[in-house]
Amino acid sequence: ILSRCEGVGVWVWQVRVGQPLTPTLQHAYPLRRAVFSPDGERVATMTRVARIVNFIRLWDVRRGVQVLPPFGSGWEDVQFSRDGRLVLAVDTHGLATNPGITTVWDASTGKVIGGPFYQTNGVLSARFSPDGQLVVTAGNGDRVSLWQIATGDRVREFPHEGLAGFAQFS
Repeated sequence: ILSRCEGVGVWVWQVRVGQPLTPTLQHAYPLRRAVFSPDGERVATMTRVARIVNFIRLWDVRRGVQVLPPFGSGWEDVQFSRDGRLVLAVDTHGLATNPGITTVWDASTGKVIGGPFYQTNGVLSARFSPDGQLVVTAGNGDRVSLWQIATGDRVREFPHEGLAGFAQFS
């Protein structure tokens, strides 16, 4: 189980014994989100360093250590792909002209491999397709967008009546 305390850290708990599994994953800046990788071996966290500067950190759960230097930017959402090889994050605190930015990184190197995908009117959530080839984004606008990670192309848009704040693959 993950638990977080704003501005302090993340705790990883063993459910059966009710004890922390690792030392606290310390953060010097306010913590926005924390999620497990599908295999449970890593945790991705999002911290806010300044008004529009946010970082993603990847942690080894068993050792309680950061495995890569801080990378990327995210504020609304962070997620691992189903196979754990990729991490995506949604950043709505970017430039005013591009308020919805979704980027995909390689989880072993921290290098950008997809995006940034820009969606006008903001993005609140993004999800990987089951095969890890596509990303769907949704947000404050009246459209859901489907993106090809490898090429960065918008594959399709799905119009909505009203705001489309969330989308997910079946």
